[in-house]
Amino acid sequence: MHASILLSIFLIFLSPPASTYYGADTYYIGQLQYNKATFSKPDFDKILKQKSPQSIAELLNYLPKSFLKNVIAIFKSRSLQEASGKNPRILLFNEDASFVITLNGHPSQAGFEALEIMYFDFNDYKFKFYEMVFKNDLSERIKFDKNAIDRTNRTGVNPPACLGCHRMPEPRPNWGIYPTWPGVFAQSGEGIDRIIFDYKSDNYIINNEWIAFKEFVKNATQNSRYSKLKIDYKYWFDFMNSVEEKNSTVQKSVYTTSDAKDKLLLNPTNFTGHIAALNLLRLSKNIICSPSYKDNRDLLIPSHSKGFTYIAEKLNLTTAELKTEIKNINKIQEASDDLFYANIDQLSSGRTNIYSKSKFGKNEYVALLHIILSSKFNMSLSDYELSFEKGYLNFSTPFKVIEKLDSVLEHMEKTVSCP
Repeated sequence: MHASILLSIFLIFLSPPASTYYGADTYYIGQLQYNKATFSKPDFDKILKQKSPQSIAELLNYLPKSFLKNVIAIFKSRSLQEASGKNPRILLFNEDASFVITLNGHPSQAGFEALEIMYFDFNDYKFKFYEMVFKNDLSERIKFDKNAIDRTNRTGVNPPACLGCHRMPEPRPNWGIYPTWPGVFAQSGEGIDRIIFDYKSDNYIINNEWIAFKEFVKNATQNSRYSKLKIDYKYWFDFMNSVEEKNSTVQKSVYTTSDAKDKLLLNPTNFTGHIAALNLLRLSKNIICSPSYKDNRDLLIPSHSKGFTYIAEKLNLTTAELKTEIKNINKIQEASDDLFYANIDQLSSGRTNIYSKSKFGKNEYVALLHIILSSKFNMSLSDYELSFEKGYLNFSTPFKVIEKLDSVLEHMEKTVSCP
């Protein structure tokens, strides 16, 4: 196809049908509370239809302030969209992270022409991925790379180019393990230190992340996209200058004061919690729709369980064998055998919730869940982890989310329709 023909197309947009369910104003799934997002995919689709934006910069003019405040900036990207300190990849998400868009900042960067979109479809409890290419942005991009006009394997919902990273059998977000997110500003989850200790030189050095972030806030107001985000760039640039003038040895740029937190919402922790909760709904729906659920429900819903010995017997294992499998899967190094087995043994005596963090440690619980799913449901928990490191069984989530699996199952089994 000639470039002139493709560029005459205002927008390449192969969007899936809008989900018909986005919840009540406030609703619960098990013990997980959700508030209806003030901006979601149907609202986004409505803007496209009514405004017909011809560039990503123009589109940002029409998005609500609440959405433009939920910013995560990525200076080292592992996606199709390139990123740098000066021109990071920007991730914007709504209140429950059920709708996410990403973009970068310069036409020399791969992916500049495309808005990458992820949304969670509450009809089938699956993550969906697709991209939109805007005419004006593609015109700018092909000045640097004429091959950008080729959208092979990148059209439609969950195209091959997306699945290459977001994986099969069901695509899911790629997100770092709590509480660290390499390549993301505020990647430690606490802030951006100006000075860090370098073990190679055995000395304190200026943090590259600090340098990159300062370059971003210094130039962002001149960028047609970043300038539309609800970030007080001047505040941060002045703040960082004042820190440098004081020559502070360790000074955080993001969470130093409550006022600073309001100035810039670089909050990967918040995003992680939301994504983890949605991923838990995906896992729960697939468990409920498994042919094995009815016969093995009592292994997952503690109020119906008869304790650790019963679980072992149902898995055709002795308690000693099951304890060993749990320990081998998780490879617990930091806990002594006595502490580990104490946690296990608590399952058999007086617990009100077999998976409560106070009764059963996080490591043991995740390992046991993995054994139950693989043994009785032909499912692997690794298909539900979000980390880049495949096969990691931490579920990429704060434990307070995954430990609610039992209550989520009890709720969803009454409402979920299985194919």
